[in-house]
Amino acid sequence: MTGSPSPTYATGNTALAQGHEVTICLRWDAVLLMKEGVADTIRGVGIPPFKDVFATTLQNKIPIFV
Repeated sequence: MTGSPSPTYATGNTALAQGHEVTICLRWDAVLLMKEGVADTIRGVGIPPFKDVFATTLQNKIPIFV
């Protein structure tokens, strides 16, 4: 997923819930998200904390390639 044409915030979890097959591939600086503790520090405006989204991603067993 390279971006959404809709202004609605979308995640792999959302796509999975809609019946899509989801795989996440992290490249460049994004691989730092896998370092212990990093996910806990990321917060956006108007969206859930990254640690919550990431926890759901792991619960949903969405493959993540680094």
